[in-house]
Amino acid sequence: MTPPPFSYPEVPLHELLRASCRRSPEKAAVIFEDRAISYAQLEARANRLAQALRASGVQRGDRVIVSTYNRPEFLECFYAVSMAGGVITPMNPSYKPEEIAHQITNAEACLALLEAPVYARLAGVRAAASCLKQVVAIGAEPQAGDAAYEDFLAAFPPEAPPEVSLNISEDLAALIYSSGTMGRPRGVMMTHRNLVCSHFQYIYAGQLTAEDRSLIFLPFVHVYGLMLLNGMIAAGGTQVLLHRYNLEQTLELVQRHKVTLYYTTTSVLIKMGQFPRLGEYDLSSVRYINSGGAPLPVEVRRRIRDLTGLPVADGYGMTEAPLVGSFVPAEERRIVDEETGTVELPAGQPGELIIRGDHVMRGYWRDPEATAAVLRDGWLHTGDIAYLDAKGHLRLAGRKKEMIKYKGFAISPSEIEGVLLDHPDVSDCAVVGVPDAEAGEVPKAFIVPKAGARLDAAALRGYLRERLAEYKQVRAFQFVDSIPRNHYGKILRRVLS
Repeated sequence: MTPPPFSYPEVPLHELLRASCRRSPEKAAVIFEDRAISYAQLEARANRLAQALRASGVQRGDRVIVSTYNRPEFLECFYAVSMAGGVITPMNPSYKPEEIAHQITNAEACLALLEAPVYARLAGVRAAASCLKQVVAIGAEPQAGDAAYEDFLAAFPPEAPPEVSLNISEDLAALIYSSGTMGRPRGVMMTHRNLVCSHFQYIYAGQLTAEDRSLIFLPFVHVYGLMLLNGMIAAGGTQVLLHRYNLEQTLELVQRHKVTLYYTTTSVLIKMGQFPRLGEYDLSSVRYINSGGAPLPVEVRRRIRDLTGLPVADGYGMTEAPLVGSFVPAEERRIVDEETGTVELPAGQPGELIIRGDHVMRGYWRDPEATAAVLRDGWLHTGDIAYLDAKGHLRLAGRKKEMIKYKGFAISPSEIEGVLLDHPDVSDCAVVGVPDAEAGEVPKAFIVPKAGARLDAAALRGYLRERLAEYKQVRAFQFVDSIPRNHYGKILRRVLS
């Protein structure tokens, strides 16, 4: 059967919620801890929050930090910021104080909505985050001058605020921070058109319908989680949220709520294949399992399919272009030579994958050099090595860039190296990704101690734990006499393992 032609609406991001609410206002948009929230209820709370944001001074183009684990308030924030004309900047709730301060100050955010654990960590870097004019605590007692989330909303009615005039191809809907190859995370600028197109590509490729129920335990602050969140809202389906990942709880929720779509990662599927009680759960409602964030080994796919009887798909994307691949509509793809990036290669020959389409980011936040390096003549140079097979399907072969992919999260070796070099007993260092059956890759650090210093792995682990989020932690250390570099001083990572 020929699939229908692909199209997406020319609307701002928050119109996805409004449209689904008009179609099915009483339908459950979200199920969280067995509490159903209808589309009408979700839209009403987003309306209240949008008015509160405007009353607090948020204007068109202002950046608003939102940092929570998976909970309904994140959805409210996402659409409310769009309604207010602002730019949502999701922040990983596992970030440590220095990471929190960097994202807030780099984005020059004027307001932050933070779940209790993040709100508590903000206190240590409040002075550095002086750009914040208002902080709202979610599920925490606010300190003097800050606001409690429910109180923040309560003063405003549930009616929609006046529309802000937006240019959907120019105005940003989201500033999503992704680790860069040169150090600290940098903001990926996604316009309303970029995101709306991406979400409808996901609906098309995933064959989503309003009858679907999707379990979402992947973090909302990651582009994978954002695709699931907004895609299901746009499709008019129901999403079942899990606040924090737990394998057995995911299986219980599938069985209890008759979930039809199970989106996950390679690391979770490996654990699922080893879980002795998997056969006790009724997964018959699931249409398919989709893995993303890291390549899915054939043996893992085969084991899950044999154990569950369910189809297992493997997705690919990046913050700069959330969905990429042979089944993604309205996307142009080429395989080009790695040296110049200009010579298109024939099928079967690996080279760098470049893409273009309305889903590709506008660029990196206030970093024209980094933007120019990857966006050339309208094409996004992904840094991934791929080839086209005999059927014309896209196959990944590796990565050109140095990023470490840990359970779907991109980790910058340079960021970890910068923190290690601040240690008083470290003379030089290098960080590389090494293969890991469960996580895809894990960071390994090569350390050159200063003369006379007595360093050990335990001390360095403790040092990093205080300064970097859990997913960025180094899993192995090796002490060496020197770090291999070329004549320009660039680390020769390929000779380290």
